[in-house]
Amino acid sequence: MTLKKDLLDRIRERAFALWEGEGKPEGRHEEHWRQASSEIETPPAAHRPARRTVKSRQAAADAPAPKAAAAKGQASAKTTAALAGSPQRKPRSRKSAAPDA
Repeated sequence: MTLKKDLLDRIRERAFALWEGEGKPEGRHEEHWRQASSEIETPPAAHRPARRTVKSRQAAADAPAPKAAAAKGQASAKTTAALAGSPQRKPRSRKSAAPDA
């Protein structure tokens, strides 16, 4: 079997499957043939999502990490250094709502 005949047979089989899948409508054979031809002649790489390249993985690795420490309530190194030299405040006492008896 030649490559061209093999290709045409595959397109024919796919077009037939499309036609059957749509309930065997009349007058749509050209549309089914075009769709089958497009599906079969398109290289498989076109159907897959783009892969990340080594360069893009390296760029992602070199990118600064997100500031998760601040989101978790942890102080950054800059904040810790600034607080190290400042006097600490005492926590404010809460006044009781009920009078002392």
